[in-house]
Amino acid sequence: MLIINVIFGKLDELFAFLRSDKKQWPAFFELVILSAGAGFILGLRTNMHGLQLGRLLVGTFTSVGAILGLLFSILALFVLFFVFKLIFGLEISNRELYKVGLIGNVPNVLGTIFTAICTLIFGFNEKGYTSVQSFAETEVKPLAAFYNILDPFTIAEILLVSYLVARFTNKMKLLPVFVGIWLVIKYAFGFIG
Repeated sequence: MLIINVIFGKLDELFAFLRSDKKQWPAFFELVILSAGAGFILGLRTNMHGLQLGRLLVGTFTSVGAILGLLFSILALFVLFFVFKLIFGLEISNRELYKVGLIGNVPNVLGTIFTAICTLIFGFNEKGYTSVQSFAETEVKPLAAFYNILDPFTIAEILLVSYLVARFTNKMKLLPVFVGIWLVIKYAFGFIG
């Protein structure tokens, strides 16, 4: 299982997955099912600002939103590292980039599961339970965007994917560049959004 390999840091198995011709559908569906389940649990406990919708309907909408977030994240990783591939001359196929995107989304899925568990235990928190923003609660937009990327799951995603691409392409000297550019992009999306 992809998630177990990431949690326990089994990098050899992750590199074997990247280099293999194995189908990536089982790993993809593993992430989709876990995202959908955690999203559904979040939706059941979410207060949709007074909307009179049934809990199951809200759970379904949140579940679909979690799946769409996963797909968008894989696409964003793919596009970002495809651009890196062109700029830095990385030798990595599109299929391998997609697999890196799958591996890189494991921390996001784990963050969603963690948030769902915290929501079940402590109740709904609009800012979530994983970022500094959920505890510091600032309304200053630049600071709030910065606090949102100070999330252990987001940081793990950035470091994991950057490391995998840098090591897989034998460009370890570009690791700080990958991490820095990605942090700036995450910050910009947090500031705009």
